[in-house]
Parts: sequence; C-alpha cells; structure tokens
Amino acid sequence: MKNKHTSYPEDNFAQHIAQVNTGKGFKCDEKYQFVPKGFFQKAFSYTILFIACVVFTFYFYVFQHVKIIDKKKFKKIKKEGGVVIFNHVNFMDIVMIDALITRFSFIKILTLEESFGVPIARFFMKYVNCVPIPTSFKAHKNFLKTIDDILDNNGFIAVAPEGFLWPYYPGLRPFYEGAFRFASRSNKPVIPMTVMFRKGRILKNHVYPVIKVLDPIYPDKNLDRKENEKMLSKSSFEAMKKTLEEFYPENTPYLHFNYEVKKDE
Repeated sequence: MKNKHTSYPEDNFAQHIAQVNTGKGFKCDEKYQFVPKGFFQKAFSYTILFIACVVFTFYFYVFQHVKIIDKKKFKKIKKEGGVVIFNHVNFMDIVMIDALITRFSFIKILTLEESFGVPIARFFMKYVNCVPIPTSFKAHKNFLKTIDDILDNNGFIAVAPEGFLWPYYPGLRPFYEGAFRFASRSNKPVIPMTVMFRKGRILKNHVYPVIKVLDPIYPDKNLDRKENEKMLSKSSFEAMKKTLEEFYPENTPYLHFNYEVKKDE
C-alpha cells in the first residue's frame, strides 16, 4: 500500500475522508431480507465466501504482507459468538479481518445503507455477508431481530464503531454506541481488533497492515443493559487506544506516515 499524504479534519470526526461512489436511491423497507435465507441462497453465499477467502488470503499475505498478532485469541471464542469491532482506516480492513482471522465463521458485516446504492454491488455485498444499517424506522425492527438472531445463535457481527473511513489514521476516534448495544442486548463479548501500518523496509514509501486481536471484553452480570453498554464501549476504547499508542512512535504517529493534521478552513 503506497503511502499518500492526507489531512484529517479533527474538528469533525463524523465524515468520510475518502469518498466512494455509492449510488443513490436504495432504502431498506420493512420487508427487506437482511441475510440470505433458504438452501440455494445460503449455498450460493457460502460458495462465494469460500472462493473470496482463498483468493484474498493469498493476496493479503503475498502482496500486502499483512501481519496478524494474537490470532489465537479469536480462536478461543470462535464457538461463543460476539461483536467484532475495529478502527476503520482502510477500504479493505474488514476484508482482511474476515479472510485472515475470522475466516469461515461467516461473520456478518454491518455497513452503511448508502453502500448498497449500486445495484450490482448490492447483490454481491449481500451474499458476502454485508448487512446494511437501515435509516428507515419501519425496517429497523426487522434489522434488530436479524442481529439478535445472529448473536443468539453464537454467530458474529462486525462493526466499525467510529462510523467513518479515515485512511491510515493512527489515532482512535469517538465511538458510536450501536456495536456495544448489540453485545449488551445479547450478553455477548466484544472482540476489539486494531488495524495499524508499519513502514516497508525496502520500499520506504509503502506501508503494510498489522492487525492485532485484543482480549475479548464480556458484559458484567452485575450491571444492567445500559450500564454494560457504556462499560463495553469505554473498556474497548481504552484497550484499542493503548494498543495504537504503544505501536506508533510516541507523539509522532503522523510523522511516521508523513501525514499532517489540518482543520478545515
């Protein structure tokens, strides 16, 4: 991955830095089917996922030199289900996590509804386990039931709690609470993962991904649902922030990537 100069408007975290053409006009309604159902839909989905996993595993290890740290921590809870969270700093970060860490756990990836705006992309995204987060109140009830069913059956969902993509950003932005609300509702652990980048030894203007799996954080039986939601969010943020600060050079994460921070004029 070639290092590019980027400015970060740190007075407004709620925006994408990298813009993507997402199309227009797609809205989930109360009848929208969020996950593949039935034998043929599931078989088609599993086939695509298997092929994608093999292809991307080869690509990430051979061409991107991705390094995974503490992968065994996920393996230990593979049968429990839970909520995987990560800092959203690359277009392919969740694909790396899915292909190299969670693999055949068939994790469901929560994404913005607007990402489903392009019809052909919408079709494939659904069958590679992407789930749009609806903006319609009518669709939200079915959406929550879908997520609860996944977690209650020991499945996994993946959420970027920062909400927006900031490529190669070395810090941690404020969290939205949705991921932790799901974990608290279903009494499932949160599994934090940090996506970081190391400089190339030979190609100095390239950076290569490093993904670290952190210890799972479980709801506290002595807390109510709302208190657990806040506890999970705070504990996850602190653990991820500490990991990022330890990985990057002290006080020089931007210089490490030749980035600078600017506020919008």
